[in-house]
Amino acid sequence: MSIEENKKLVRRYCEEVFDQGNVDLIDEFLAPDPSYGPDYLENFKRKFAKSRAALSDVSFDIEDMIAEDDKVVVRGTYSAIHDRGE
Repeated sequence: MSIEENKKLVRRYCEEVFDQGNVDLIDEFLAPDPSYGPDYLENFKRKFAKSRAALSDVSFDIEDMIAEDDKVVVRGTYSAIHDRGE
């Protein structure tokens, strides 16, 4: 992938997973890592969905995005209102 494609992918992750809470897309963006255990990805999705369900007015605003080779770094502001659930 090109640097611009990588940046587009990270931007999409921020918008669709963080902002919109689309947990089903996590499989598309993250790969299982055996060093974290066999159920790592499923546990991550479950915990993410639980914490996301307690929030409204979620927004991840990207302030800076820097990319080189196959790496992308984002600096941003994550804001939400904790008004539901735990």
